[in-house]
Amino acid sequence: MPFARFRLFELRHRLAAGPAAGLRARAGVVLAGGLSLLVAATTASKAEILIGVALPQTGRYAVLGRSAGKAVDDAVKAVNAEGGVLGETIRIVTADDHCSEAGATSAARVLAGAGVKLVVGHVCEKAALAAAAVYGPAGTLLIAPAARLPALTERRAGKTVFRLSGREDRQGQAAGLWLAETAKSGKVAIVQDRTAYARGLTAGAVETLKTRNVTPLVFPIVASEKSYAPVIQGLVAGNVEAVFFAGYPAEAVIILAGLRKAGSKVQFLGCDSLLAPDFAGTEMARNEGVRVMMRPDLDGAAPATPGSDGDGAANGPADGHIASRTALAVRAWAAAARRAGSSDGMAVAHVLATEVFPQGDEGGLSFDENGDARIAGFVPAFWNGTNWTGSPK
Repeated sequence: MPFARFRLFELRHRLAAGPAAGLRARAGVVLAGGLSLLVAATTASKAEILIGVALPQTGRYAVLGRSAGKAVDDAVKAVNAEGGVLGETIRIVTADDHCSEAGATSAARVLAGAGVKLVVGHVCEKAALAAAAVYGPAGTLLIAPAARLPALTERRAGKTVFRLSGREDRQGQAAGLWLAETAKSGKVAIVQDRTAYARGLTAGAVETLKTRNVTPLVFPIVASEKSYAPVIQGLVAGNVEAVFFAGYPAEAVIILAGLRKAGSKVQFLGCDSLLAPDFAGTEMARNEGVRVMMRPDLDGAAPATPGSDGDGAANGPADGHIASRTALAVRAWAAAARRAGSSDGMAVAHVLATEVFPQGDEGGLSFDENGDARIAGFVPAFWNGTNWTGSPK
């Protein structure tokens, strides 16, 4: 690999080293005085391909970075043990995006400038959107394992931007289907707490119900209130058979408890923020007719607290899901590069967009025209007293 030196324009552009010294060595990255990035040739006979890992490594979301970083490291070791990609060994360059727009933009500029052939990461919503705006024009391949806002692929920055997680609007679509199939009478309702997260879910559910000629009652609420008597009365008076709740645990518990106290046996589906211990640990989670939206790959997982990057969009039950998707991103990229006969971003993107790749027990992986993975989105899950499962009680 030829010797190359890249100047960092700001101190905040520095590449953060991995969580262990071993990862730093494998990354082949040295910081000189905090101002320069040096990617040096090694004495190894094989050429190298650099891939970037952009994750929060400091602050409240650092745990996600550690988990996903280890998953990428393990996946790269496995690919290298198979002979690498096109006869070249993969090396990892890590960057701390701080789970923020500014941090992600800085990290993306450095990684794109260093010529990485793939970036895996940017798990926070705004960070992923900001970074994609850099990678798209640069032709750098991004596979985002966790960002769920539709804008990442609906307003796609370029053909090299891909997503390996369920979109928020598709959770809403799945909820709409559940409402229509659960309440054959069409008497359904949506309760939402007005956050951007909840509004997006509501829009998806309403759109899907419209295709079934069903018009739901919609009850907006204000979070942190102690009582939601008018909402409970409206649900009971409307003879609602099924309700979708888009919000957070505290409000869900109050509303569900009020419904049961009023004698309502309405079927209740919560959004995935209710997977958190704050809901799972309550009596309401074990109540008959209560389900929570969950990704199929989390079936049987213990409850985890969703994170938030400040705009109300939950990152979901985070580290296990993100780790599995980051590892899958590396494997899919390696397979696509081999099929393309090139590690060039546009060449690999074309193969990703048009072919199917194995992904273990989950079957084949493929992407649609927007760069979204064709993976199962969300299923209604029951709390069995230990974990959430999509299997019937």
